[in-house]
Amino acid sequence: MEPTYKNTKSFSKYLSEYAEQLIPNGTYDVKVVRVCDGDTVWGIFEVNGSFIRQKIRFRNIDTPELKSKDETEKNKAFEQKKFIEDLLMDKTVRVEVTGMCRYYRSLCSLYPDEFLWSKVEPNYKEKYAIVGGKDNMMELNEYMLHTGRAKKMQYKKRSWIFSIF
Repeated sequence: MEPTYKNTKSFSKYLSEYAEQLIPNGTYDVKVVRVCDGDTVWGIFEVNGSFIRQKIRFRNIDTPELKSKDETEKNKAFEQKKFIEDLLMDKTVRVEVTGMCRYYRSLCSLYPDEFLWSKVEPNYKEKYAIVGGKDNMMELNEYMLHTGRAKKMQYKKRSWIFSIF
């Protein structure tokens, strides 16, 4: 299936230069090595025996921006970043890749295990029952929406997400 993308020239150039670094859709155990903000991290994927460092964008959510001029929003942004750092930094987490955004970040759902949740969310079991989960893991994206840590991503009329493989 050919990706739908408004600037196919730059996407074709990206594909030709970085094809070996694209992460195919699927489920991976990823080590988080850097937290950019409340909805973006860097992770190391193992794909076909190779290790690939890739930026991960949390699918379908949006958190406040760190570079905002509004002090209240900026404070919330730092709070969200700290939450993600406490939960994921230097940890291995289950990641479901569902595509790539226009900035060539892997779009993912993240599933921290029960041990990671218990460190930052004392009443994990009650939240898990409310939000739901997959394979005994609660989706971080849905949790952030449910608890007000993030807003639902509002996509423009023209979709900027496409599937890799």
